[in-house]
Amino acid sequence: MMEHMESQNNTSSNFRDYKRFCYVKDLENEKYIAGLFVTIKDQRKFCELKNNDGKLKVKVNTLDANSNLMDFNFFIINIENGLCLYQHYHNSCSPNQFGYFLHQKFREFQEKLCQSEKDSKSNLTNKQEKLINKNYKKGLTWELMVRPEKIGDLLNELDTIRAFEIDFFHLKADDSEFKPLSNFVNKERRTFGFMKKTLASVLTPTITDIISKLNITNGRVFGKDIDGIERIIKISENPDNFGEYEYDNIAEKLNSLDIESFHKNWVIKELLSKAGEYKHIFESLIKNEN
Repeated sequence: MMEHMESQNNTSSNFRDYKRFCYVKDLENEKYIAGLFVTIKDQRKFCELKNNDGKLKVKVNTLDANSNLMDFNFFIINIENGLCLYQHYHNSCSPNQFGYFLHQKFREFQEKLCQSEKDSKSNLTNKQEKLINKNYKKGLTWELMVRPEKIGDLLNELDTIRAFEIDFFHLKADDSEFKPLSNFVNKERRTFGFMKKTLASVLTPTITDIISKLNITNGRVFGKDIDGIERIIKISENPDNFGEYEYDNIAEKLNSLDIESFHKNWVIKELLSKAGEYKHIFESLIKNEN
């Protein structure tokens, strides 16, 4: 998937009313892929407030024909476990929206592979075509790591919730049949499945209350958003913010940046440094439990 995206580096995509460029670069001697997500704004004019001898005036500026306003988001992805560290600021593309973008690109990539496999078959039967379509049916899923106290904000973005999964690090079951296991249990997992199309607005207050009262730091919520896309939200005791910087300081380091060399920029180096500081998170082994 990342190799496919790297081959599309200079190709724009229309996503959520904006033109986007997603640049990807495989870093030599690193476990990480570097990325830069660029959002092109279509406005030609912008305003500034000027102080002329104590009087405030608005000045309207117009960009020249070869310039555009833009937002930027740098990121790195560990190629061994898929964990991503994403740089974000107010009004730029949020981590969740970036996940939607990757979902869209993954679908395009799937369709390309699916069609290629069909074209390679001579005298393709209906049964063979259905089997090929089935093999390429599953889409891309992503999880946002959030602190327990912030999970309510993300649950409010869901339309329905289908399951709530909690991890306990000791045996919680009260039945006498389980008691002989209590001295050996490393972790117990409980999953609560809900009726189809149970509204998130109904369950969110109860789930957030349980997480708070039981001090839960490990677990996941499974649901769908209003677009019908499957969402997984992971409760984590790890920080969901790995550093804060002044926008002006970051922007200054991007001045005259050659896009083709984005992976050598200070922001990517800082992301790699943070990933190294939190190796227990970004280099952990991830088991696919979907």
